[in-house]
Amino acid sequence: MKADLHIHTTASDGTYMPQEIVKKAYQDGLSAIAITDHDTFDGIEAAKQAEQKINIEVIPGIEMTTYDQGKEIHILGYFPNLLYQPLVKLLDKIKADKVLRIEKMIAKLQEMGLSIQFSEVMEEAGGENPGRPHIARVLIQKGYIQSFSEAFERYIGNQCTAFVSRDYLPTQLAIEYLIQAKAIPVLAHPQMQVSSQQVDEFIKYGLKGIEVFHPKHTNQMKEYYLAFALKKKLIITGGSDFHGDSEQVLNITAIPYKYVQKIKEIRKNNHKQT
Repeated sequence: MKADLHIHTTASDGTYMPQEIVKKAYQDGLSAIAITDHDTFDGIEAAKQAEQKINIEVIPGIEMTTYDQGKEIHILGYFPNLLYQPLVKLLDKIKADKVLRIEKMIAKLQEMGLSIQFSEVMEEAGGENPGRPHIARVLIQKGYIQSFSEAFERYIGNQCTAFVSRDYLPTQLAIEYLIQAKAIPVLAHPQMQVSSQQVDEFIKYGLKGIEVFHPKHTNQMKEYYLAFALKKKLIITGGSDFHGDSEQVLNITAIPYKYVQKIKEIRKNNHKQT
């Protein structure tokens, strides 16, 4: 039994609908998947409905974009209470801020002479929760660029003319919200960009795990983070970070189901304490 605990759908910046992801995961031989869309729960209900028809476990999750010491930090949250209103309201605000940000970026691209409309990007995003990948896809469709990397290198990367920064959600605050919502917070794809001192601080805030297995982690990184997790008594997770683009494989970093069981043990203990 294997699991992929990092998957995106059309609810954020993936290209597969939630029910399509569930079917594909089953076909690829997975026993469990986690739906971890960026800053939203919107894809979970459809995935859970598909779970009832297909013999595969769907774990509700999220990937929150946060910032600490000037660096972008992504925090995964597993088994959150989807009805916890303070977190729901925070996610609604993040979604509204994303729409405004994309509007500003499109205006800058138009000033640069590119014929791209807000409505086109929103259509690519499925009508909500737009992000830079959706802009990139529209630019590719219109022939302005050939690849995602070119979009970020020429137009919408952090140092590019059309870039607009987003509001900063402190990592500490995100972890606290997730814990209050009964979620298990896990540091996503650290890739040696996060110092051990930072992770120690995150643990103080309530971090419970670290994503050891990720497509962008080299063998050396995996060994480092595995040892780090064991030393700090953090749960170990992993996943493909699947968005559905042609160069990706869904279960490239599938992990043994025993890691899912560890997450469930923590979840059970959390509920016992309340």
